[in-house]
Amino acid sequence: MQVYLVASRLTPQSNTTTSLTRLYIVSFSLAAIGVIIAIINTALNSVQASEKISEDVLEKWFVHFDKDRNGLLNRDEARACLSALGLV
Repeated sequence: MQVYLVASRLTPQSNTTTSLTRLYIVSFSLAAIGVIIAIINTALNSVQASEKISEDVLEKWFVHFDKDRNGLLNRDEARACLSALGLV
């Protein structure tokens, strides 16, 4: 089986961008953006807290990890607290 390609005067040159080509590119770009948005949306909606932590529990953890009792957590204290909570 042989296939013959016939060029005519009405066929645009290969390096010519037609309105149909532009429409295809715009359509493809919008579809790609839609897929990316759907992936991000799904990823963000699937992230949930595995368990709820009450404010009282957080305050107890804060007091426990505030070793110098200044009412603030420095970097090492905050890292130890977040690590114990399983957030780091």
